[in-house]
Amino acid sequence: MENTEKYRGTTSELDSEAIQKLYYEYQMTNQEIADIIKINYKEKFIYEKERDLFEYIYDAESLRTLSGRKNKKKRNHVNTFLNLYKNRYEYKLLEKENFEECLELIDRWEQNKENIESSGHKELDEEILSIKEVFENYEKLKDNVKIAGVYIDNKLEAFTIGEKINENIALIHIEKANQNIKGLYQYINQQFLLNEFPNVKYVNREEDLGLDGLREAKLSYHPCKFIEKYSIKEA
Repeated sequence: MENTEKYRGTTSELDSEAIQKLYYEYQMTNQEIADIIKINYKEKFIYEKERDLFEYIYDAESLRTLSGRKNKKKRNHVNTFLNLYKNRYEYKLLEKENFEECLELIDRWEQNKENIESSGHKELDEEILSIKEVFENYEKLKDNVKIAGVYIDNKLEAFTIGEKINENIALIHIEKANQNIKGLYQYINQQFLLNEFPNVKYVNREEDLGLDGLREAKLSYHPCKFIEKYSIKEA
């Protein structure tokens, strides 16, 4: 492989910056990066797959159009939402003045026991801290990070955060919605890509952290591939 050859024998260059370049610029998988490290370090390390950290990659056009038999249930959910809330909903990009509403939505979301159980207490705490960090640093991030929401009857009921990693890939960090509103998750998922990332080829929706509910939800969108993650330990 050309990119592997580029880094053969140059272990000093295999720092975090170099790995990020391989990962995003060359769109190499973590397995390919692990192979590069194997070439440089030979048998010095043991490599183990970390399934809970695999990142889910989707065909972006499939998520934008929800076409085909495999997406029939998702289309039905979206259509149900559109029919139930006709002329009552609004999708729009969010700004600083909307962030307090996002935090209020999270508070309501947390009150549902099933959400806590499916997300995990530790993971949810870390996620909320990440959201607050994005909000606090929004002025620095706003050229790259997109935040959008859906209002129903002038009340924020869903929001999502993502960014364009390169010309081919959009990365979705956060997606939160009122689970009592049928089809809302599917609607904001689709609209975010249609409006903010209309031309990307792939969508990365990150890992499931080994949480059953999250894994089931991510698999239901039919990923086209995974970015495999490895733990590397000294042999």
